[in-house]
Amino acid sequence: MLADQIRRLKETGMTVLPAEQNQKVALALSDRCYIIDNGMIRYQGSIAELRDNAAIRKKKYLMV
Repeated sequence: MLADQIRRLKETGMTVLPAEQNQKVALALSDRCYIIDNGMIRYQGSIAELRDNAAIRKKKYLMV
């Protein structure tokens, strides 16, 4: 239900900044992603860019 509401807000042009640990939900709703590790942004980019990043795959930040 929450994911549907976020989609509706995005469709209106509103920017939504979710802080979500459920990667499946977060990646399905997002256009961009920021990976935070030990309180610092380590990686940022589009979902496709991060999925294609060898360093991110190696560290297993994205498990989906």
